[in-house]
Amino acid sequence: MKGGTVRKRAGAVGLLAVAAGAAAVAGDRGAAPLTDGGPFLAAAPPAPTAAPAQRPADLGASALGPLAAETEAPAPPPDERAPARASLNLFGVTGLIDTPTAEMQPDGQLSLSGGYIAGQLRSTLTFQILPWVEGSFRYSALSSFQEGGVDLFDRSFDVKVRLIEEGPDYPAVAFGLQDFLGTGVFSGEYFVASKRVLPELTISGGLGWGRFASGGSVDNPITFFKDGFKTREGSSGQLGETGQVRFGRFFRGENLGFFGGVEWRTPIEGLSLKAEYSEDDYALDGLHTGYDAQIPFNFGIEYRPWDGVEIGAYATHGTDFGLRATFTGNPSEPIAALDSRPGPPPILPRQRPEPPQIAVRFGPVREALGPAPAAPGDTPAAAAAALDGALAGATHGPRWA
Repeated sequence: MKGGTVRKRAGAVGLLAVAAGAAAVAGDRGAAPLTDGGPFLAAAPPAPTAAPAQRPADLGASALGPLAAETEAPAPPPDERAPARASLNLFGVTGLIDTPTAEMQPDGQLSLSGGYIAGQLRSTLTFQILPWVEGSFRYSALSSFQEGGVDLFDRSFDVKVRLIEEGPDYPAVAFGLQDFLGTGVFSGEYFVASKRVLPELTISGGLGWGRFASGGSVDNPITFFKDGFKTREGSSGQLGETGQVRFGRFFRGENLGFFGGVEWRTPIEGLSLKAEYSEDDYALDGLHTGYDAQIPFNFGIEYRPWDGVEIGAYATHGTDFGLRATFTGNPSEPIAALDSRPGPPPILPRQRPEPPQIAVRFGPVREALGPAPAAPGDTPAAAAAALDGALAGATHGPRWA
């Protein structure tokens, strides 16, 4: 009995020890505290839950990391994108068909245009000098423009300055001089306002003198203050000298002309429709060519297959048609889009290989053996044989490298 009692007490002590050890292990693993039921009713730690299986797309995204997140980012809504670059007109300047607008090209934009209308071929180089200043040089070939059917080859310069930049509630306003330095065939001064009322719709309107008022029916208001402004140099067909600014033309003439129009960028990418009202009746051109403008309305369709190319076809004055092609670019913009995504992680340096076993055991051969002592009368063959023997002894046998 005595031995059985001892064995029972020893067994109870062993169970208590096991329970205490289990409780300690459970505490280390973050198990719930023991309940009032005693040490044997401790709450078991929650079973680990298996991670949800990833789909192939999830695996690819997790492997690519931030690169996948950036490439899969949704495109901004159409209303938040940058507005489309303004188009050019038959004179090669920013405008509708035959009239300018107050819009400007991006800063530094360079455009080369070729336009044909009413027997005139106009080649124009336009440069956006400043964000608010546009300049143009034009070389034109006018068929049978002079008396006797003689062709005229004319050079002209234009400049347009934006006075007010477009805002949410008001239009952009610009002032321009057309052909202010040259013979004055296309000379005219104007004020124009433009407003993008919708992302795809722009309206413009303006008033002008000279070429812009050749078919006007409103008296020039400046003539009420000074009669000298009724006469404009070159209005009767006489041409001025090239290379000179004729201040006698500015804001002069009997009439004041109005012009305006609308441009609609259709849902078809790159396709635009234009319509305008212009009081330039080409009266000066018709003196010898017989050109007769029937109506003051022009209509056009333009297509932009790429951002740097524009082509257009126009029905003008109810009697004629016009064509235009423009090649444009910006030297401040890269030819291809910049890749601003984060680069790959740096390559880890390659670990140095472990040294050969011979070097581990004996060090470099040259240090283990050293140079063979030169004995008097030794020949090169004897010295080589002595070195081979020393190497065989140090490496426990011959070794070949």
